[in-house]
Amino acid sequence: MNKKIFTEKFKLSLFIKLSIVMIISLLASNIFISALAMSIMEDSFIDSFTIANEKTLNQISDKFASFNTTIASVVNTYRQNSFLREYFTQDISDQTRLFKVCYNMKTYLKSIEQTSSYTDLNVIAVGVNGRTFISSGDTLNISIADLEKHPITVQSKVNPSKIFYNYCFPGITTNTKRDHVIIVTKQLIDPYTATNFGTIYITIDESVFSNMYGDIWPNGSKIEILSSNGTVVSSSDKRLVGTMDTIMVKLSAAHIESGGPYTNIKHNKNDGVLIAKYLPVYDMYMVNIVDKNYILKGFIESQPLIYLVCFFISFLAIALVFLITRRITQPLTHLVSHMRGAKNGNFTKVSEVRGSYEVRELQQVYNIMVDEIDNYVNRLVSEQKGRRKAEISALQMQINPHFLYNTLASIKYLSWQRNTQAVTDTINALILLLQNTISKTDEKITVQEELLNLKNYVAINHVRYGSDIEVEYSVDDDCLDCLIPKLIIQPFIENAFFHAYQKKQEGCIRIFIKHRVDKLICEVIDDGDGISIDRCDKLLNKKYEKDHFSGIGIRNVDERLKLIYGEEYGVKIISKVGVGTTVTIEMKYEK
Repeated sequence: MNKKIFTEKFKLSLFIKLSIVMIISLLASNIFISALAMSIMEDSFIDSFTIANEKTLNQISDKFASFNTTIASVVNTYRQNSFLREYFTQDISDQTRLFKVCYNMKTYLKSIEQTSSYTDLNVIAVGVNGRTFISSGDTLNISIADLEKHPITVQSKVNPSKIFYNYCFPGITTNTKRDHVIIVTKQLIDPYTATNFGTIYITIDESVFSNMYGDIWPNGSKIEILSSNGTVVSSSDKRLVGTMDTIMVKLSAAHIESGGPYTNIKHNKNDGVLIAKYLPVYDMYMVNIVDKNYILKGFIESQPLIYLVCFFISFLAIALVFLITRRITQPLTHLVSHMRGAKNGNFTKVSEVRGSYEVRELQQVYNIMVDEIDNYVNRLVSEQKGRRKAEISALQMQINPHFLYNTLASIKYLSWQRNTQAVTDTINALILLLQNTISKTDEKITVQEELLNLKNYVAINHVRYGSDIEVEYSVDDDCLDCLIPKLIIQPFIENAFFHAYQKKQEGCIRIFIKHRVDKLICEVIDDGDGISIDRCDKLLNKKYEKDHFSGIGIRNVDERLKLIYGEEYGVKIISKVGVGTTVTIEMKYEK
């Protein structure tokens, strides 16, 4: 009896000791967790705010893209105006003819301007013969000679195919000599002769840019449009327009490169948050700067109440945590360690099932699940391997019996003509083609090997059908030893031979292979009959039945590339009836 009482006192004493340790531990951990939670909540609060601003920036970016489309349309209109080209390139001595040309040019351009969504654009065109045209009736406040030497003109002439946006103050016309303007510059290239017949300048008031982001930003937040050299092109704070801020450009570039949702900065001696997007067409940065104190104003005011609630809940949880911790923690920790391994692909069962009833059930279910996942993964890997082998086998069989029959018939005809050299060349080409397509089972070969297969294939077709359809190759040197899936280009060459020249009897098939960033781009371009837009859409659309290139469908090739490299790779087709077809094959650049 005394021993029992002693034991009960000992257990009570141990409970008290454990309680003290548990309370101290929980209090310390809860203080740390509360502080950490407050930090996470602060970050979460900023994240939610910046996500909304990020979406707004994306909407504004779309507006800028739409605006650039309008600008490009205006430039293209001027570039295609035959009267403007005549006015800028020819020395018209006949005044009647000159008047007629000027009248037709102005009438046509005025009608285009009236249909434009931006009727307040001031378009200035200067020809190579020194003549000018200004859509608004304004006048230049700068001589033609000085305008030719102006940096915006020099920049455009260095890269005549590109549209440039540059901040300018003052403007180059009388009405804009006191205004902040953005000037669009582009060389006018004759679409038929590819000769330069002048320069177009489009002056845009800064207010047009600011209207695209408007007054949608709350207090404590501002937006700036900065050129790559640091000039503030437009801003919600008009006092900053025209000033230089190279530091902000560097911060914006670093933020974009980091890929994070936002960047913490010091702005005007205050903590701030920066969100930026690069506008590549404009070569400008769109920057949103938010005062962090403004974002967290409501959060800071509610912090004392949050801490009080956290500690109150912590004290209530101490008693319950102590009672269940010992029975649950250890087996759960054991189970979690296995789950972490499963997250990394290590599917192993829990070797020892223990703990409370609920934990044991959980461990048993986990073991069953691991078995199922492991079996599923094995089946999936096996199916994908089988699918890939089947695709390779199907592609290897695309040299169909008709092709072999016709090739052998051609060899027979050459033998009858006693053309021994042509017979030998054709047989050698056929042997090499069969060796590389049927005998070899490698999934990938080098570009150089694929080119050899193509040349052998083309050589045989030239023997069969004559050389009216030429084939030209243009391959970058750094692409020759790249690995590509076997027989990935040949189906499109075959299709060009058999289908592209039904109406036209001769032409040229061009093959371009080049390296762009991390992609290997293969283009097969023919100048044949072409196909309609509806036909192009159906060729790669899953809901339509597969159209075939000599027995192997375009979808087959496209799906195979996506299976090997990912969804961002595959086949694209552009065609115009009567002009020809361009097939673009995008693969991963792999040495």
